[in-house]
Parts: sequence; structure tokens; C-alpha cells
Amino acid sequence: MDGSLSRFRKSLVVIGLAAMVLFGCSTGAVRHSSAVVVADETGIQAKAVPEKVEYEPMSEYAYKFYVDGLLYEGEGEVQNAARAFHSALDFHPESLELSLAYARCLVRLRQPALALETLQSFNYPDTELLELRGSCYQMVGENQLAKEQFLELIAIDSLNANAYLNLAAHYQQDRDLDSTIWAYGQLDRIRPGNHELLNELGRLQAATGDLEDAKDSFRRSLNSVGAGDNMQALLGLAELHELTQDVDSLEATIALGIESAPDDISLRQTMARICFQQDSVLKALPHVRRIAELMPGDHDASRRLAMLYFTLDSLQQADSILTYLVSTGEQVAANHYYLGRIAALGDDFERARDEFILLTQLADTAFGSWMDLAITYRNLNDDANEIATYREGVDHMPSEVSAINMLFSLGAAYERIGEIDSAVVVFEDILEHDPNHDQTLNYLGYTLAEHGIRLQYAHDLISRAIEMQPQNPAYLDSFGWVNFQLGNYEDAVLYLESAAALDNDPVILDHLGDAYHAAGRIDEARVYWEKVLELQPDNQTIREKLDR
Repeated sequence: MDGSLSRFRKSLVVIGLAAMVLFGCSTGAVRHSSAVVVADETGIQAKAVPEKVEYEPMSEYAYKFYVDGLLYEGEGEVQNAARAFHSALDFHPESLELSLAYARCLVRLRQPALALETLQSFNYPDTELLELRGSCYQMVGENQLAKEQFLELIAIDSLNANAYLNLAAHYQQDRDLDSTIWAYGQLDRIRPGNHELLNELGRLQAATGDLEDAKDSFRRSLNSVGAGDNMQALLGLAELHELTQDVDSLEATIALGIESAPDDISLRQTMARICFQQDSVLKALPHVRRIAELMPGDHDASRRLAMLYFTLDSLQQADSILTYLVSTGEQVAANHYYLGRIAALGDDFERARDEFILLTQLADTAFGSWMDLAITYRNLNDDANEIATYREGVDHMPSEVSAINMLFSLGAAYERIGEIDSAVVVFEDILEHDPNHDQTLNYLGYTLAEHGIRLQYAHDLISRAIEMQPQNPAYLDSFGWVNFQLGNYEDAVLYLESAAALDNDPVILDHLGDAYHAAGRIDEARVYWEKVLELQPDNQTIREKLDR
């Protein structure tokens, strides 16, 4: 006992406390306890109050071993503490106090089964006994028994936070979300203002579809801890606002987060997305710009900023960023697409051509890549390369639909430069693959009608197009015009009037004027030619018609 006595002398405070508990040399009290609610400056809490305490005398030997156990336990020597408590129990086996002390050590030594065996003979409604048993049952995997202990514990101590925490864990493991929410709700009652607890409660409420209560939990969490230190609550609340389509509250929540954490990239990204969804591109700019500043090595962030500048017609800023990205050796199709568009908008078609050539190499299966290059050649009056681009592009198209669309552009290009025979060959090739391609039916029919060739064939083609789109003003105009060319003037007037009612296009109005004139309705013809002149004051052909 020399070592124990030495520790005894060094721990007078501990001994004094032990003596207060023991009141002389007595322990092993049979404790029947209940819980009452008391309040102090720290808030509401539970306090176990014994209804009846009957002290049983402890022998001198049991007392000495018990004190040794307390000392060992205080010094962290759990193995020695367990031995001392076990020795004390040899002298006083019916003592709940000694059994609890021994069981606590066994739990720390990862021997829950032995701890349960030690406590099995006690059936008192004691809070520590129930809590310790619940923990032991958890450790041995007897979850239902553990749950029963914790439920019994809160029946006598409704403010025992540890019991609710354990119950919440069990309910969550059982995927019983409603009971889990109840347990967390009780914890919130006991520990109001705990932001981590409120965040978990909000997450669970959202999972069960109780969105308004979830919002309230996250709001209270934010009130407890500011947004800068509580991103989980802020993002949870924002997600719920987005889910309920409460755009104003969503924007206000994210703005609050940015105010607290201006360099939080996820918040900036969310705010930018909100702005885009509201078509507020200008409002998105400072957030996209800040993201790029915070991520200087992220080329995607820089490119997004350049694209936004392009959308806002800040072409110089966009050009500067994209040119830098290209100078780093980055081979990304979007860089050349936007640089080409910027050049074209500035009428620098030679630079645009060079950028779009690179674009077709990096995105060779993209329909738009070849179209952009072909149109640039058109602006350079380079018909040969425009035609060659369409022809090459057809071979790169990943689907028949894309190939047909490219061929359609090729046929239109041939028609525009006056190579009618080549245009007809291309359009008829399209119709062999897709007999119901209504755009081609109309374009080929109108081309033939415009040049006065194969008029009945043209009539049949356009008629098929109208069957598919009877309210298309372009198709109605084409059908009116082919009837005009066939000499069917009243039919021509009928269809051209329908087209003009749908579209105030000068070509349609001119055709209608010609049809009226051919049908002998001169005054009506002049009305529609004058309408054309209002839209196209410099149209000399119309002036000549009016001067007849």
C-alpha cells in the first residue's frame, strides 16, 4: 500500500472529494433517483435527486481499494484502477457504486461484455447505470437493448443529452428519419443554439420533405453562428430556397454569405449562376471576375470570364484573356471560336478565317465550326473556299442529319453564286436521302420557279413542303410564286395574300404586287409595291414598277 499511500498524499483534493461522497467509511448506497428540472445561469438542465439513499457500511479494506482505484483512474492508469475496483468488490460485491466504477474501467479497456456482467444484478432506475449499460450494449452490437436503456434513461432524466445523441444514432442507423428528427429536436430543446445540431436537424427535415421547418433550423443555426463560420447552414438554406423557387430569398442568402466570406469561390459561383438564370449577365460579371482572380492558374475560370466579356460586348477584354490562353499553348476549341467571332465582329475576316481554321481542326465534328469558316470565306468573297469548306465539312459530320444540313448550305451557296445546275444536283441528292426534307423541297422548288424551269416539278415540290408546314410564310410565298410563273394568277394571289398576312417581308409584298398586277388588279398592286418602298426606300426596281 506504500505506493497507494504516496499517491494518496499527493491527491488530498481527490481524497477529500471521495470522503464527501463516502461520508465516513460508507458507500454502496442503494440509490432510487428521479430527475427534476433546475435552472442556473447556464440554462436549463437536469439534476438527479435521490428519493431514498441507504448507505451500507464499507469495510476498511474495500474502502482502501476503492480510494486506490480512484487515484489510479485519475492518473490515467485504467488497468490498475480496474484491479483496485475489482478487489474492492471482493469485499463489497453488492455495491452499485463500486460496480459502476469497475464497469467504467472495463468499458475504457474495451471489455463491454464483462462490464455488462458486472452490472447485470442491478435493476435500479439509476441514470449512470442505464447510460453505462446502453453504451456497453452498443459496443457489443446489441442495438435494440442499447436503445431500450437510453429510452428508460430519458424516462427518468428527460434532459439527458447523451441519451438523445445515442438514440439519434440508433434511429439514423435504422433509417427511421422521423424518430431521428424527434431525438435531435429534444437535443435542440436541451441545447438551444447549437449550430452543428441545428444543421443536422435541418438536413434531416429537408430529407423528409419538411422544407419550411428545415429552413427554420438553418436560419436559427445562422443566427447562432455567423455565415462566415457556418457555410453548411448557409448553403443548406440556399439549396432549400432554390428548391422552393424562392429566388429573392436565395439571392439574399448567398449575398449574406459573400458579405461574410467575400473570397468563398463556391458562393461566388452560386451567385453567378443565379444571375445567369435571371438573365442578369451584367450582375454576374463581378462574381465571375472575382472567381478568376482567386483562381489565377485555372484557365477554365479565365475563359468563362472572357466569354462573359464577349456576351457584354467588351470585346477587347475578352480578346486579351483568350489571346493569353492561346499563348500558353492551350489548345481549346472555345478559345478560337470566340477569337474568330471577335475578329469577325471587327470586320477582320482574315484573322477570323485563321481562327476558324484552327477551330475546325480542334472540333472537326462540330457543325458550327465548318459553318463559321464557310461564312467567313463568304465575307472575304472567296466563293471557291466557301464551297470547298462545305464539301469537306460534310465528310466530318457525325450524323446524317448534320451531313444533310451541311449539304443544304452547299446547295444554297451554289444557288447564290448562280451555279444553278450544281445547286439542283445537291438538293436532289438531299431528297434521295430524305424525301421529306421540307426546307430542301421549298428551296429547290423556289429556285426552279425563280429561273422559270421545270415549273410543274417545282409546283409539286413546294406543295409537299406546304403539306408539312401549311402556315410557313416562306413556303406560301414560294407556292404563290410558282403559280405566278405558271400563269395561275388567282391562285398566286391567294397564297401570296396568306404569306403577307403572316410576314411583312419585302420580297413577299413585291411578289403579291406582281400577282395583283398580272391579275389586272392594278390599284392593289400599287398598294403593296408602295409598302415595299416604305421598307426599302432605295429599291429602284420597285420605283420603276410604280412609274409604269
